[in-house]
Amino acid sequence: ANARRDANSPAPASSASGAQPEAPARREPDRPGWRDGRRYNPEPALAVLFERFGGVDNALHVLAKATAEDSKDPVMWSDLGNAYRVKGETDLAIASFETALRLRPHPDFYLNLGGVRFVLGETEEAVRLFTMGLSLNPRHVLLQYSLGNALQSMGRKEDAARAFESTLRIQPDFAAADQLLKKLKRQIRKDKSRPWPYIIATGFLLLAIVNAAQTVVNRAVMRERLAAQGIGSANGVGHENGRGNGFPKHRGKKGRH
Repeated sequence: ANARRDANSPAPASSASGAQPEAPARREPDRPGWRDGRRYNPEPALAVLFERFGGVDNALHVLAKATAEDSKDPVMWSDLGNAYRVKGETDLAIASFETALRLRPHPDFYLNLGGVRFVLGETEEAVRLFTMGLSLNPRHVLLQYSLGNALQSMGRKEDAARAFESTLRIQPDFAAADQLLKKLKRQIRKDKSRPWPYIIATGFLLLAIVNAAQTVVNRAVMRERLAAQGIGSANGVGHENGRGNGFPKHRGKKGRH
């Protein structure tokens, strides 16, 4: 009864005065891609990586224990990051991959971290990470392929095509890279042939605008000349008796007697 309560332990549910605990505050619903205030982007396709553990849940338990016992093993941190990716724990996955990279920069770790950034829509950062991984191993086929995908999503079609070409030079039977490359080349050819109709149409439009402007200028100049000569009204109609249009008043010829 006289035991002291630790300062960090939770307060008792009720006091001696009989006060009731406050109702928990109502939490706003998570926005898309978030859960419990953290980013949430599950990648179930990666679950095949953990079949040797008997499933991703077992893998998380084993890997979390392994990294706690030996925090200097970058491979364990990278595997843990991929397990978090499967479960959608994106922030924990990022922290795990960054730890692995601090311990040992490796192309596979750049691939994993870049993959998470790409899923989050942070495409420029993903490209930077894939490029850094390729600087360590230019023949890393998955890095080349991932770089191509990221560049394609940014609309950098020619750069993406070069990345897929590099992928196929490393692994000629990479079917997905081959299909994407063929699609990109068709788009690039179409883009290069497309401008001419637009250029021609734009040229005709500009010519019409210039002609219209020249007509307006010519009319203005003519009105100024007529006004300077005292000829015609503003709308070009002559004055009475014909003097306004520059001709003398008509006088009939006298007949001969």
